[in-house]
Amino acid sequence: MMRKRFPGIINVSLRLFVTILLATALLTGMNTGKGKATIPTHGQLILEFESQHAVIDSDSSARAMLSFVRDFKMDSRGNFYLLDLKHPGILLFDGKGSFLRQHGKMGKGPGDYMKPARLYIDNRDHIFVYDQGNYNVTGLDPDFKIRLFTRISSPISSNIFVSTNGDIYAFVRDLDQTGPVRRLVEFNEKGERVKTIAGFQDSGFLVKRGKEGGAVMGGMIHEYTPDAYLSPLDKDSFVYGYNLEDKFYLYNTKEQKSRVFPLAVKKSPITGDEKDYFEKKCGKWAMLTVHRPFFKNLLTDDKGRIYVFLVNPVLSEEKSLNIDIFTQKGEYIYRVTSPVIPLSIKDGCLYVLDKDESDNPIIKRFRIKNYASVKC
Repeated sequence: MMRKRFPGIINVSLRLFVTILLATALLTGMNTGKGKATIPTHGQLILEFESQHAVIDSDSSARAMLSFVRDFKMDSRGNFYLLDLKHPGILLFDGKGSFLRQHGKMGKGPGDYMKPARLYIDNRDHIFVYDQGNYNVTGLDPDFKIRLFTRISSPISSNIFVSTNGDIYAFVRDLDQTGPVRRLVEFNEKGERVKTIAGFQDSGFLVKRGKEGGAVMGGMIHEYTPDAYLSPLDKDSFVYGYNLEDKFYLYNTKEQKSRVFPLAVKKSPITGDEKDYFEKKCGKWAMLTVHRPFFKNLLTDDKGRIYVFLVNPVLSEEKSLNIDIFTQKGEYIYRVTSPVIPLSIKDGCLYVLDKDESDNPIIKRFRIKNYASVKC
């Protein structure tokens, strides 16, 4: 039986009042990028959250002590899958947070991992792991039998998506004559790049080219770092975007087409005070762009809704985040304000990465009491 050290978390109720602007417009021109909704289509909403308890913490098992959570996913049965920097494998917990087992060990062969970094779980509960140490993608069935093991030809720098026929989609970082580029690419089952879907000039890295033709890229991650994001939507599609653009995209792997989703945001130049802040924090490695990034993550839920987490000014005293919510058809339906950034949204709950009083990582579950009233 798992011991909990967080009595203050259990049965704590939190009411989050979210102001939603009254809708007067719908998104238009979704395939061309023309037209932009500036007001969400639904009226005022009060979301009520209940903080139930820490579902995963360092007391879950002596064998599963956590140090730095790299990724977290759930399957259709409510089980939790977690990648932690301390463990060379997948940690499996049941829906109550009890530790069940670890799959994998340190190594380079099938079922081995050096630095597992990304997880994807499909609609069949098949598990796919990208190992940043070996550049491998391993595919497992629900019983952890290996169904795919392939070396990727380029290092991956985002979440991954795997189609029903085994193609792997992810962002990679390339270096060409114009500088660093983030490319969304498709890999086949052999790990070969077969298609480039999109490319974005990467402004977040400083490039130093050597005399012999080589180059080194460097940079520091901070609140305004340019980044590319990918989040699975259903078995055939995912959303993606680069946060210096005021839009994101939905890609269907069967149709092999992208749709554009404009955001209701304005371009905001980085101020002098913000430049001073980053100069003290990062020096030359800050690599600031002309304007702030528009968002800091993309996420989807089990109802097919898309969540865009907007960027706060770094010097603002407001710590809550604005989140724009879209349907997969492109309708801008809500702007809400949240005090937490969820790792996952499923079955009416938010799952949030936090820390306990000893600075150890924990995962909390917040249940949305009025989830059924949130319109799709």
